[in-house]
Amino acid sequence: LALDVIEDPIAFGQELDHVVGVVEHGLFNQMVDKVIVAGRDGVQILTSTKAR
Repeated sequence: LALDVIEDPIAFGQELDHVVGVVEHGLFNQMVDKVIVAGRDGVQILTSTKAR
């Protein structure tokens, strides 16, 4: 599954939570401050600017 940008990841995660048959979706909304993303252009470390 390839997605460009998830405009509202919280709403998207909530939608997936209500899909019959979906056990987990792998979205960690409001759970982490930093993510590491690897792609064709290399590795990026993204850090949240919002305080939890």
